[in-house]
Amino acid sequence: MGGRFFNNDTNKNKIFSTYLPVGFIILSAVFAFYLLNGFVSTDKMNGAYKISELSVNGEKLELGEGKYTNKPMLFFEFNNGFILSVNDSSYFGNYVTKADSVFISFDNGFRNIKSLKATIYNDERIINGLTNNRQPFEIRIEKIRKEKEN
Repeated sequence: MGGRFFNNDTNKNKIFSTYLPVGFIILSAVFAFYLLNGFVSTDKMNGAYKISELSVNGEKLELGEGKYTNKPMLFFEFNNGFILSVNDSSYFGNYVTKADSVFISFDNGFRNIKSLKATIYNDERIINGLTNNRQPFEIRIEKIRKEKEN
């Protein structure tokens, strides 16, 4: 009688010790995939852009260097982060792209502008659209490409 009880316990332990590592590996793989999905982006807009011209309501705005940059720039970051760096300030926000259109919202306003709804033209060189105040705007940009170092 005693042997039967011990055999049942070892069978339970054997099953537990067999399935626990397999479950751990599967859960770890799913968790790693979930984490890496946030770090890998397929959005072609990601990157740094030099601003050559910004006009709102037909009026060209004079832009100086940014808070952390030596020229006016905008950044489309991973996880839909957006930074406009002009006039010794940085304006943070979020963006969403669909096909050739982009919606940008600022955390704090930039010159009374809280959001931009635009179309991206000419191989990501012109962003043209309307502000939340229904004023037309245009941003002429140039993507900064990393040069390969030898």
